[in-house]
Amino acid sequence: MHNTTVNNRLSARRGVEWYKEAYELFKKAPFALIALSIANILASLVFSQIPVLGYFLQIASGMVFSFGSCLVIDQLYRAGTFQWHLLLAPIKSRPMEILGFWILSLMPYLMGIAMAGLFLITTAALNFEQIRAGAGQIYAGQVAEGSVTLFSFISPSGYLILFFIGLLTALVSLSMQFFGGYLIVLSHLDPVEAVKLSIKGTFSNAGAMTLAGLMGVGLIFLAILTLGIGLFVVVPILALVTYRAYCDIFRSTEADSLQIQTNSLPSNRDPSQ
Repeated sequence: MHNTTVNNRLSARRGVEWYKEAYELFKKAPFALIALSIANILASLVFSQIPVLGYFLQIASGMVFSFGSCLVIDQLYRAGTFQWHLLLAPIKSRPMEILGFWILSLMPYLMGIAMAGLFLITTAALNFEQIRAGAGQIYAGQVAEGSVTLFSFISPSGYLILFFIGLLTALVSLSMQFFGGYLIVLSHLDPVEAVKLSIKGTFSNAGAMTLAGLMGVGLIFLAILTLGIGLFVVVPILALVTYRAYCDIFRSTEADSLQIQTNSLPSNRDPSQ
């Protein structure tokens, strides 16, 4: 029985402090972390070139790097060492939990697609005759400016509804995935409980998470300005930020031993002790 609790009393400034702590942790193994980022990106690019099978290989590779990184980063924090072989440990020890979590993570997208589809179907049904007439014109090659189509009947408020459906889908999906990997690999929770706690932890610390997210977007933008080269550094930094957030939010009973001073990161201390 794992008593993982959510600390919902974090101040917004913790979102900034996570980056300071992540940078201190990054300095312990910068080249290994960058190599891990490059390997992940290259694997995805290579598999994307393979028809059909490549899609499933991308998913498998993403699972290995995503869940394996959780264990690698935790070991880096606890012992100060970067161990490549740990990348495969989670996928070997908890394959069904990881697969279950991946399936659950697709649900918000499927629900978002269903909601948007229902909205469009309803719009089409309410304006069926006009849309059918417009479709007939297009079929006959009589397309002119202002021709009647389905999208002609979507009002500005309708587009706003579609926007909010997409935004809600993205927020729920991200909140599920932020800490799901760590909760499965490090807290040993089942996929459903991991999803529930990840969402709870994200929204109950909305201030810190929002500030950290905005800073992350800014870093990604700056990295893109370097022709994408900066992403090899930004991506591992963001992963380390997520780890520090996980430690803060889901290990509240160990807060004293987990606290990192920005000028001194412990290299060989087990935060569970």
